[in-house]
Amino acid sequence: MPITVKNEKVENMVREVARLSGCSLTDAIGHALGNQLRQLKQARRAPRTQDVLLEISSRCGALPDVDTRSPEEILAFI
Repeated sequence: MPITVKNEKVENMVREVARLSGCSLTDAIGHALGNQLRQLKQARRAPRTQDVLLEISSRCGALPDVDTRSPEEILAFI
C-alpha cells in the first residue's frame, strides 16, 4: 500500500536518512516510526521524575518530627 509524502522537507529528511544509513526509504521510515513508538510507549509507562519527587516529598512531609532541637542547634558545631 503506497504512502505519498506531500511535505518536501519531510521527503528530503527521509531521503537523507536512507542515504546516510544505506537503507531503503521504507526502512528509514520504519526505523524512525519504530523509535518514536518505543519512546511514546516508554513515556506512558515510566512515571515522570517530577511526579516521583512530589510523591517522595509528600511521604517525607508526613513523617513525624522526632528531633526537637532548633535548626540552630542542629547546625551548631559544638
